[in-house]
Amino acid sequence: MVRPYVRTRGRASTSYDLRLESLISATRLRVPIDRSRLGADHLAICQLCTKPTSVAEIAAHLRAPLGVARVLIGDGLDLGLLMLHENTTIADGRPPLELLHRVVDGLRKLA
Repeated sequence: MVRPYVRTRGRASTSYDLRLESLISATRLRVPIDRSRLGADHLAICQLCTKPTSVAEIAAHLRAPLGVARVLIGDGLDLGLLMLHENTTIADGRPPLELLHRVVDGLRKLA
């Protein structure tokens, strides 16, 4: 078992506001990447996010605590590998039902 602080190289937070329902997708940018900042988790996130994927789902797939997933996602955002989508709401200010189902599914996978 790898300790969470090893996966994040000792970091515990990111500068991004990444909520459970925040949607992340991989970019198709072909830019030079500092591979010393990438690990297996970063590559797994990029492969997982070929379609918009919630932070909760990413954490579930990585089998990582949410804080760890947020730090790793933040790395991908900093490197231009990932894109953060604006959260969508409907008229009454609540998120779409489909999004809520996806978050619940992601949380169930964590259990």
